Amino acid sequence: LGIGGIGLVIMGWVTMRNRPRTVGDPVAAAREHQVATHFHYASSSFFITVFNPLTVMAFGAAFAGRNLAGVGANLADASLLVASVFCGALAWWAIICTAAVSLRHRFTGLGLTWLNRASGAVILGFGVVALISLLPLPWREIGHALGL
Repeated sequence: LGIGGIGLVIMGWVTMRNRPRTVGDPVAAAREHQVATHFHYASSSFFITVFNPLTVMAFGAAFAGRNLAGVGANLADASLLVASVFCGALAWWAIICTAAVSLRHRFTGLGLTWLNRASGAVILGFGVVALISLLPLPWREIGHALGL
């Protein structure tokens, strides 16, 4: 949780500070830059997903709900489960990336700057919450005091 929180804070900060290249920029039009940019987008999406504690908890809850806790005893079942999760995640990211690429032309430079700031702030916020949750505080009593 700590490493994931630190990773989310760093990625959120970098995303907030990122300025998109302007249209007509010769560097942005270069093929090498496009490949590096796509690799950067894919790798950052992967690391956001892997380090997000909510993703890990959601998979844990889904596996527990489907009574998959003992699936690791059999290598074939464990391999099928991992391959299924991988293919599902890959399909989800393919859908998200396709939607982003098809809608990209609708955003101006200023719109992309604000989108980076907003999404970076959300990612950074999740990282801060993950780090705060590690503090040795009486969370139960705090929850009762807040009426939760």
